[in-house]
Amino acid sequence: MITDHDPQLYFHVRIVMGMILGLSVTRLLGGFAKFVQHPADNEVSLLHLGWAFVVLLNALMFWWWEFRLVAVLHWTFELYLFLLAYCSIFYFMCVLLFPDTVGEYGSYRAYFAAKRRWFFAFFALSQVFDLVDSWAKGPDYIRALGLPYTITTSTSILFSTIAILTGNVRFQAAFLILSLANELGWTVWLLHTVN
Repeated sequence: MITDHDPQLYFHVRIVMGMILGLSVTRLLGGFAKFVQHPADNEVSLLHLGWAFVVLLNALMFWWWEFRLVAVLHWTFELYLFLLAYCSIFYFMCVLLFPDTVGEYGSYRAYFAAKRRWFFAFFALSQVFDLVDSWAKGPDYIRALGLPYTITTSTSILFSTIAILTGNVRFQAAFLILSLANELGWTVWLLHTVN
């Protein structure tokens, strides 16, 4: 009988998380491929592509760092649901970034502008979930991330809220540049701290 202390539980959870994140990454890669397959059909929007790249990096880093959950000694159904919800947020962002068709919007630029509230709401939610996820990994993990983690994550939540409220493309572009720099910075830093 499997108990909440059984290490096999983590591997079971990891498989389900991998399926959802795999669908997310597949959706993004398929979306990027559309621009190569049919360049005349889809007007390129650097803002849209930039956010898709940020979400791709974010999803890949989330997937990479979830191996630290192997250290969780007591699994609960609530933690399981939380992790599946967190993975699902990535999937929703990916579907919002690359729908089956942009249809009546005519371009990804117009589509992204119309769906920005949804996208940035899910992006903010992903940051909130990241805070909770980091705390679930324990105080040592939080200490290792330090104050920069709390500042950058809180800033992302604040800027996402502003992006929901304003359609200002310059603000969204500045936020994109900061998010990309943040994601690349954490990627370099975290990859050099793997234990």
